[in-house]
Amino acid sequence: MHTVVGQDKVTEIGGSRDTRIDGAFDNLQVTAGYKETQVTGDHRLEVMGGVYDMFHKTHETKILLNRIIEIVGSNDEVIGTTDTLNGGATQNQTIGGSRSVTTGGSVSILTGGATRETTGGTLDILAGGNASISSSSMNLN
Repeated sequence: MHTVVGQDKVTEIGGSRDTRIDGAFDNLQVTAGYKETQVTGDHRLEVMGGVYDMFHKTHETKILLNRIIEIVGSNDEVIGTTDTLNGGATQNQTIGGSRSVTTGGSVSILTGGATRETTGGTLDILAGGNASISSSSMNLN
């Protein structure tokens, strides 16, 4: 079935809606303007295959309460230019395995408060050039 609507179309449903597509794909194209989805209750998305997102402009996520990310498998992040994390509150990361950070440039950590690295194993800091740690007071044990 092919339906063409030459003007605006509004559909109101007084009850529930269930849409099932048995074909190979479901495609929605918005050729001008924007797409907006508002959910008053919870939103659940379950994908049984892979997810591929491509953004040609800015991608902004704003979380007004709590955010929990649980990664059961591996997590690989590739950043092409700049990655900035601005936290107005506390950030905690718990890694059950190992953590490796590799950069082709520099790593800069600036804090107005405390920064703590705690490990149950070995902490290695390897520098191909100079390593500099500056402080008004320092306690190394």
